[in-house]
Amino acid sequence: MKGIYLAAGILLILASSAIAQLPPAKDAVVMIDWSDGKHSYSNFTFTDNDGYYEINVASGNVNVSAGMMFNRGHELLMVGNWSGNFSINGTEWRNFTLFTPQEDAKIYGYVYDSASHAAIDANISIYFEAFDKKYAGLNYTLAQNGYYEIWLPASNVSIDVVADGYNTTFYSLNISSGEERRLDFYLDALPVAPLTAWVTGYVKSADGQPISNASVELYIHNDSYNYTSLNFTFTSSSGYFKFKVPAGNGGIIVNADNFFTYYGNVSTEEGVTTWLNISLTPFPQDNAWVCGYVLDNEGNPIEGANVSIDGEIIINYFQTGYFYRNGTTDESGYFNISVPAIEYAAFPWWPNPQNASVIDTIYASKDGYFDNYTVLTPPSNVIQPGQTLHVDVILDEMPKENSMVKGYVYLITQQPPSHILYVGGSGPNNYTTIQAAINAANDGDIIKVYPGIYNENVIVNKEVKIIGDPAIDANNGYGIYIEANNVSIENFTIYNFSIGIYAHNIENVIISNCTIYNPSEHGAGIKFEYVAKSYIMNTSVNNTWDGITLRYSSHNTISNCISHDNGASGIYLFSSSNNNITNSVSSNNRDGLYIDNAAGNNIIKYNTFSNNNRYGIIITYSTGNYIYLNNFIDNTDNGISTSGNTFHSPSTISYNYSRNEYTNYLGNYWSDYNGNDTNNDGIGDESYVIDSNVYDDYPLIMPWENYFGYDTIPPTIANITFPSKAHFGFINITCNVSDNSGIAGVWINITSPNGSYMNESMQYCHGIYYFNASFDMEGTYSFRIYAIDANGNANTTMEKMFQIYPPWDVNMDNHVNVLDLINVAMHFGTHEGEEGYDASVDLNNDGEINVLDLIIVAMHWTG
Repeated sequence: MKGIYLAAGILLILASSAIAQLPPAKDAVVMIDWSDGKHSYSNFTFTDNDGYYEINVASGNVNVSAGMMFNRGHELLMVGNWSGNFSINGTEWRNFTLFTPQEDAKIYGYVYDSASHAAIDANISIYFEAFDKKYAGLNYTLAQNGYYEIWLPASNVSIDVVADGYNTTFYSLNISSGEERRLDFYLDALPVAPLTAWVTGYVKSADGQPISNASVELYIHNDSYNYTSLNFTFTSSSGYFKFKVPAGNGGIIVNADNFFTYYGNVSTEEGVTTWLNISLTPFPQDNAWVCGYVLDNEGNPIEGANVSIDGEIIINYFQTGYFYRNGTTDESGYFNISVPAIEYAAFPWWPNPQNASVIDTIYASKDGYFDNYTVLTPPSNVIQPGQTLHVDVILDEMPKENSMVKGYVYLITQQPPSHILYVGGSGPNNYTTIQAAINAANDGDIIKVYPGIYNENVIVNKEVKIIGDPAIDANNGYGIYIEANNVSIENFTIYNFSIGIYAHNIENVIISNCTIYNPSEHGAGIKFEYVAKSYIMNTSVNNTWDGITLRYSSHNTISNCISHDNGASGIYLFSSSNNNITNSVSSNNRDGLYIDNAAGNNIIKYNTFSNNNRYGIIITYSTGNYIYLNNFIDNTDNGISTSGNTFHSPSTISYNYSRNEYTNYLGNYWSDYNGNDTNNDGIGDESYVIDSNVYDDYPLIMPWENYFGYDTIPPTIANITFPSKAHFGFINITCNVSDNSGIAGVWINITSPNGSYMNESMQYCHGIYYFNASFDMEGTYSFRIYAIDANGNANTTMEKMFQIYPPWDVNMDNHVNVLDLINVAMHFGTHEGEEGYDASVDLNNDGEINVLDLIIVAMHWTG
């Protein structure tokens, strides 16, 4: 049953991911393990900002893994994923998705003294792992006044509880998502003996020289308390060491490089200092040699190979010292390395020698070759003073890296399943108000509102997407008040409001395809205050006071909007910087665009400001804005501006005018411009005067659309790749899109088996547009890809289809039967990383193909 529960957990993760575009995993480690059956090696790289990686590798069998490690508070989280073994001879794409689990489980409780039941302070450490979900980690906290709590993801957990003066306690458990488990611990006090004695002394060589940095280990057992004191230190530059210990009996061990290990007994008495002056026996001088050649498998010498020798010296049967020596081969591949040696002595009736020097292993390595080593065994490994031991080592040359693995690594946070809540309509359990649905929603949910008039003032305080075709009569209040990040409002009509849509102190908001008009008083249609990284798109605002207002807001985009017949400004920017206003129309207002009060670094382009009663554009107390490729038509005054703003493109632009191609800076079209264009390049010869010392030096002779209208060729969409069949999980759809004037956007529209659809932007990286999403609904999906170029020319593909199958339909034939059992059975008993292991038939993703996978098939049998 464990495997079945694991499989259910895997499917839950896939479902929770929903169909969503995935963010890249920057600086993830990608490792490749290569093998040809005889040799193996590993290599690694890091992903770039787009999550992209490339690793060169030789033809053969490889396993690619990706992982990241990062901190969340006290928690150290490790997430990973891997490909499983596959053969490569050329270029292979392998994409990985790393899951960052939610800390939605809690372990809490108290730590007590087992005798008195008094609460005590303790350190709580946990190790958690969920290898089926491919994450593991560490966390810790302090039980203060006995109480502790730790949040962690669903996993198998090992807990260590440590408190000074108490025995350490260990505990293991499994905790599920959303579970809260109380665990109280009762610790037994340690019988700690009082430290009433001292052990001190010097470590010197046989000739009386102090030995610094020698390691000294001391253990003392006190019978009265049944307590053993363990101690460790290093000697000072004078060879000195000192310990404070209980009275009792024990032993001491001293180690130093190129000396034999010292073992001795120690007795201590209460209140007495015990002196130990220890003399270490040095190894003999290097008086023997190990030599040989490092050659390739054709007998050619390898110059510059590193050679390491491990050996040991035995004296008086039991005293042993280990030595390590290194060297490098010359141009003939030859090495000659000196080692210490003593005269061999042994008795025929005793199996081990009394005294001996032996060579255990000879290692050789060289870049471009596989490491190799030779292990010597008695009696050939014995070496004596003055002797030369000859050993050759053969290195196989590594094959050329004629193949490549590349792909993307994505990092997503596992979220609770997104739900769709319905408002209006006739469905069972539908909500009657938008606010009631928001109150019942969780972050990430979708709220679909049926057509109708809703008399309410909506407060959006959760991260939700609200869509539909409703109208809100706000009854003199706010139509929609947004106070949560990551909110999307689509296809709403709002009227009779003080402010139509108000967003405050948030980010990542999308307002699209909305119509806002006729407030109850002089209110704004849309008002953003302290809002960042948000979008207002394809929205119409009219008959308000200020149509669209940004106050103290930055890095926002207003695109494809119409703001008209408003009492003040069509678009108003107050102390707002680094915003983009594009492809919008502002007409019949008092002012088309008003930029005020230190609003800078805004880009205004591809807009039309027309028939406004005062100014087409007015800029006051603001600098650093770029205004170009806009039309200012028949405004009472087309524009005024303080100095410090630029009314032409920041760089030259290639354009078409009168069927000729030019490259130049481009300004704006001003309907009252009376200058000349003697060279007929579409740019006026004289500057357009906007204000005192403010000019458009590159005024356009015609509205800006005429400078890019010669291009009527739509973008080309080619090389579409996608799996025609796949199991539940993530799939990647890619394509190439090209156009002579530049790409404005690429979208994919996917229709699900139940008729629902999604329309998402495709991301661009390294010449490829891609869309990666998780699909957990069985059936046939269809999709089209749309592209539009910089001049508005659009193209779309023919409808394409792919089929999603559940994992237990192993061969993806729409039947779960004996053929699927056979597919699993063919790999039965294999483990991840072994030859024959196939991840596609490891249905519960536990790294082993066993009876649990067969049970999963049987549970879904259709015949």
